[in-house]
Amino acid sequence: MTTTSLRTPFGTLSISALYAADELPNIGRRSSRWQVLDAFLRQNEAMAIRVTEGSSGLLIMSGIPGRHDTGAFYIYDEITRSFFSLYFDGKDTFNASEFDYTVAFYDLQRFVDVPKLQLVNKPSTPADRKNVQDAMTTPLSSKQRRNRNWNHRSRKSQEQRRNLHLVHTQTPQPVAVMG
Repeated sequence: MTTTSLRTPFGTLSISALYAADELPNIGRRSSRWQVLDAFLRQNEAMAIRVTEGSSGLLIMSGIPGRHDTGAFYIYDEITRSFFSLYFDGKDTFNASEFDYTVAFYDLQRFVDVPKLQLVNKPSTPADRKNVQDAMTTPLSSKQRRNRNWNHRSRKSQEQRRNLHLVHTQTPQPVAVMG
């Protein structure tokens, strides 16, 4: 019996919450994701090496200006308006050329992409079908029959009165078409 272990290039990934975007200077509830990113970089005295935009946030690789091997990964979650730091057991800093490989290998894009909602048809249940069949086959009560007959008679008498009026006046009446 053999056991296989998944080898990861940079060790195990762990994520830690940093702070809410509202704690950054000049950032409020109406600030855009790009304003939040700018304030985050200014607060940390960093520059954005790479940024990937997702439907629910940003995946950021930031580093110290002028030093290309100081990159670290961060996530800005726009839904919770919070920043998170990504840590790898086997590597502390990254450079720009490792960004695409790391994002693909660890599937980091999943943290900033919320799946879109899909409408699906509700499957009919036997109870639904039974209720419809019962309504079609259940006989009407005497009260329901009287009401149905009365409504039918009242419609018929309205039509007869309209026709009599037409015969007596000999001028056509405008008829509203319902449809």
